[in-house]
Amino acid sequence: NVYRGLARDEAERILAKPEAEREESLAKLMDEAQEILRTRSGIRPDFAASVRRMLGRIQSGQSKAEPKQQQGRLVAALIYFINPLDAIPDDLGEDGFADDDRVVRESLSG
Repeated sequence: NVYRGLARDEAERILAKPEAEREESLAKLMDEAQEILRTRSGIRPDFAASVRRMLGRIQSGQSKAEPKQQQGRLVAALIYFINPLDAIPDDLGEDGFADDDRVVRESLSG
């Protein structure tokens, strides 16, 4: 869908930045994701665990050892998750995160 495409484009832009800028951008995105997990209702525990696994892979640098395409999937999924306006708006509570759940799980199985 168009929202996944926009997230992929933004992930490519971030990953193309010089390392210091890239790490700063990723840190900001990960902070946003952690804030969403702390403050939003409607996020199922199993989905929150998947998001935390994804954040852990990005933060620990594991994604750097992976193929560039997989790095892009992880970062695109992170961007998709923090964007409240996607295929199913996040304001719809648990149902609003169903598409985010699918995108995050696909990025982890990569």
